Amino acid sequence: MMVKKLFLLGLSTLAIAAPAAARECATSPGNVLELCVSVEGGEARYEVRRGDVTVIAPSRLGLSFAGEPDARFTALGNVTRRASDTTWEQPWGEQRLIRDNHSELQVTLSGDTALNKAVGVTFRLFDDGFGFRYDYGAIPAGQAVAVTADRTQFRTVGAYQAWWYEGLGIERDEYI
Repeated sequence: MMVKKLFLLGLSTLAIAAPAAARECATSPGNVLELCVSVEGGEARYEVRRGDVTVIAPSRLGLSFAGEPDARFTALGNVTRRASDTTWEQPWGEQRLIRDNHSELQVTLSGDTALNKAVGVTFRLFDDGFGFRYDYGAIPAGQAVAVTADRTQFRTVGAYQAWWYEGLGIERDEYI
């Protein structure tokens, strides 16, 4: 009986000493894409799969600011999920009505520096792509900051080709 109690105590101590890495995932509306975000070893990372194929390998998230060391992220929290399926009208372009059908995953990354102590990240997943944005809520409105490095990575898996459609002249941003 005493051995059984010690064994259970050992297992509970092991669980406290080595907590599982925080990981949250979301899928696009048609379950075409899956994006997972996690915090491990002081780094916040995300990865993307299309079906059974990894298209973006685990890639870093975050920014570095002047006067601060690189942040070490320690936790993932405040997880919320939303879905949206709306249509909006644009005043120009090839399509007048645009369908906005996406899943959204919002998380807060907890870091160890003043400006990175609570970094919100909003991911939007569409069946044909995804996007994300940062929200640095720990930076008071009007406070000047200098970004010294964008730590965000896009570690694509495979050989891909990029292209664009030409704008209507050389003064267009597409050529820059």
